[in-house]
Amino acid sequence: MVLLLESRHLKDSKWTQHEIDFAKRHRLGLYTLRMPDVDDDEALKSVRIGAFMKLDESKDFDSSPRTMVDEKGKQIKEWPN
Repeated sequence: MVLLLESRHLKDSKWTQHEIDFAKRHRLGLYTLRMPDVDDDEALKSVRIGAFMKLDESKDFDSSPRTMVDEKGKQIKEWPN
């Protein structure tokens, strides 16, 4: 089984898409945990198979995320443990 954490920038990762394709090709289970800041219309279409759960910022995390800047200068959210 593959457990996927779907973040806003997941669609930018070609390696993650390769892993999703591998899971489909080999008929592995796919369970997606969608981060709170990913809207349903922004969700990656290739993971709409299998089960998923949308995480809730107030219930599933101890505190709010902090805004960071990645190596490409893009703002991202860093979620607490």
